[in-house]
Amino acid sequence: MWLKQEEVERLAERAIQKGISISEKNNIINTLFTYRKAAIPAYMKMIESKQVLDSEKQQIYDNIQKINES
Repeated sequence: MWLKQEEVERLAERAIQKGISISEKNNIINTLFTYRKAAIPAYMKMIESKQVLDSEKQQIYDNIQKINES
């Protein structure tokens, strides 16, 4: 579990870096979804970032909703 959380946080940090491409950020958002509930704190960190576009934030919100429904 600890390794999973470390990977999730590493991905979130990468997603909020300046200069990251939109496609790479979307890949990270989709990859984080596979971590299910472990991804929620990382998603929240991404939502708070100014580096994440509104459309990406909407995708994150949708993913969180899907995780919570399952």
